Amino acid sequence: MMLTKNLADINFEKYNFLKDGIPVNYKDAKGEIVRNKKIKVFDFDNPENNNYIAVQQLWMEGKSKRKKRPDVVGFVNGLPLGIY
Repeated sequence: MMLTKNLADINFEKYNFLKDGIPVNYKDAKGEIVRNKKIKVFDFDNPENNNYIAVQQLWMEGKSKRKKRPDVVGFVNGLPLGIY
């Protein structure tokens, strides 16, 4: 039997990735594999280290193929976090 996560569990998992970091595996400069290193998406301790931008005139297209243009979209480190 295959278990699937419900939407609340998926959202909570993504929230934790944004809050605590995303676990990744990679090879370091010596060629050794580093496992479960957390890469931080936001710097909560030093907010000035984050990149902030707000844009206007950004057209978006969803699954319905209808184009929409919100008044302002706010991005933090490239992620759209505020749509007005």
